[in-house]
Amino acid sequence: MTWFHTARAAWLSGFSLDLKLGVRMLVKYPGLTVVGGLAMAFGIWFGAVTFHMFGILTSTKLPLSESISTPWQAGILSRTLSAMRR
Repeated sequence: MTWFHTARAAWLSGFSLDLKLGVRMLVKYPGLTVVGGLAMAFGIWFGAVTFHMFGILTSTKLPLSESISTPWQAGILSRTLSAMRR
């Protein structure tokens, strides 16, 4: 057995012990598990909302009419691609 296989086996056995301990703690303290899960969910939600709001505040509006709201509808993309092919 090479040193790589020995190190890998040691890593996997340590990981399995960590996993067992983690599951045991989650079961032993269900209230802390719920609070931790809600805190993580709130953090992810807050990050997503902040990213979205930053995108709205920094986005530039295209000079298009009300009926045409996207570059796809205006045909801007197809004209740009055809101009790049020339």
